[in-house]
Amino acid sequence: MKVIVQIYSSGKEVEVELSETITIDDVKGILEVETGVASASQLIIHNGRFINYDGAMQMKQFGIKEHEKLIVANKAEIEHKTASWQMR
Repeated sequence: MKVIVQIYSSGKEVEVELSETITIDDVKGILEVETGVASASQLIIHNGRFINYDGAMQMKQFGIKEHEKLIVANKAEIEHKTASWQMR
């Protein structure tokens, strides 16, 4: 299935072909190549929610469907933004 991956920092979007049965750990490896965000630093967002996971879970277990959007962010970016929001 094809999903749209948006890079949080730049807003750039890429289309990626993924299997419904691919594990999230494998997705992170593919997204590292496609986005340049290191897999260990990735936060993946789907429908406004962070995907908290056991890396062995499959895409279909999160309800991710064809042509839906995933947002990939670097943990450090999110932590920085969260810290600045809390300071206000």
